[in-house]
Amino acid sequence: MEAAGVDNLAPERGCARCPKSGTPLADSRGQRERVAVALAAGVSPRRFEGWEPEEVHEHFDQDGTFTGRTIVTREPEWDDEARRKVLAYAAYEHMKCQRGHHPSTGMDATKVRMVENARVACLDCEAEDARRAQWMKSHRHKDDGTCDCRHQVFWVDRHEPIPDDLLPGPFTTRGDPPAAPPR
Repeated sequence: MEAAGVDNLAPERGCARCPKSGTPLADSRGQRERVAVALAAGVSPRRFEGWEPEEVHEHFDQDGTFTGRTIVTREPEWDDEARRKVLAYAAYEHMKCQRGHHPSTGMDATKVRMVENARVACLDCEAEDARRAQWMKSHRHKDDGTCDCRHQVFWVDRHEPIPDDLLPGPFTTRGDPPAAPPR
């Protein structure tokens, strides 16, 4: 027995489990991006496109006789300008590399990179690189680009405070001023 609506997904030719080609969402990257942005914003794609529901209130007198109807139409939450801004931001975010660098800065060959300077290096990236190197070494992989394991994804799972006795200098995790040295 076929489930309701399954026959709508079957292609005209080919595998019965494959989605039908030619659907507007499948064939339009722009439409897919709009739907993804709407869902990420927590609204329906229809509402993202400017639709707002109408409210209909019917009025009755004390005897229950219909006296009239009020239709409330609200201004759409999403207008062209709001959509343009959100879609532009989504496009900007989409262009970033996996470490969050945008091509406008990451691909600019006229800039000097100060990566080795610890004051400007991202400590999360350094920790990820160290863990990647440790993992590769523990699996006896060469870092010569011949293994697909170099695409293994690493990320900072959590941040935990460093115990005060291990902090360099006069810092504490509680924000307390450093204790005065004994005299």
